[in-house]
Amino acid sequence: MKIEPMKVDDLPTILEIEKESYKNPWEEKDYLYELKENPFAYYFKLVHDDKIIGYIGFWITFEIAQVTKVTIVKEFRGKKLSYILLKDMEERIKQATDCNQITLEVRVSNEVAIHIYEKFGFEIATVRKDYYSDHEDAYLMVKEVIA
Repeated sequence: MKIEPMKVDDLPTILEIEKESYKNPWEEKDYLYELKENPFAYYFKLVHDDKIIGYIGFWITFEIAQVTKVTIVKEFRGKKLSYILLKDMEERIKQATDCNQITLEVRVSNEVAIHIYEKFGFEIATVRKDYYSDHEDAYLMVKEVIA
């Protein structure tokens, strides 16, 4: 397995994974903005046997990194691959910046993701009411970065 920068050419596969993974998947325009225009955005894909099996996205803005996506294809879930992506992200953040905190939002109903994030060291900081378009709340989770 290897972790590589996501490219525009990867988007057809990424968009298929999005559709199978999310109630409200990101669209091509969302990823094009992140990959081509957002100077704070970093997106990486997890590749196994030349196939994209997961990806992670995050923004680094000064002393805070914000996770935007952590996704593993269904047939590879439960194999600690999210942890591998999160660890890689954390190492990149430590090497690139003076970032001291990583944040993310997660649906309060997504118990599997919450468990993964907690095992990685994230803590629930607060609830963001009515955060998603379907009116579900989100937890804001935070992890301190220790160099």
